[in-house]
Amino acid sequence: MDDFDRGFVIGLLVGGGSFTADREQPALSIKLNARDPEPLRRLEMLLGGKVFGPYNHGGRHYYVWHLRGSQLRAAIPLFRDNLPPCWKRAQFEQWLDKHAEALGHGGSPVDTAVAE
Repeated sequence: MDDFDRGFVIGLLVGGGSFTADREQPALSIKLNARDPEPLRRLEMLLGGKVFGPYNHGGRHYYVWHLRGSQLRAAIPLFRDNLPPCWKRAQFEQWLDKHAEALGHGGSPVDTAVAE
């Protein structure tokens, strides 16, 4: 992945990403307005995952991209190495700890200076 694409991924993640999980597995989700699904399609091309939608819920029109499973596990080093010191990084570290077993690693300490 070149520098532009790395910055593109991290920018979308910091601006609108959500580290989450369903009952079965951890996931990364990003929602964008239905008028502009192309950034999510680029994520799909770069990291895998799947774009769903368009959805119309509560007056909002959007697409959502989900990354799970082996593709998510493969992307963790990208996030770990490139997320800047910010609240999204603290959320990422907490999410890693919470889902360490499912993600196949021992977790990662939270930078308390950012998390506070």
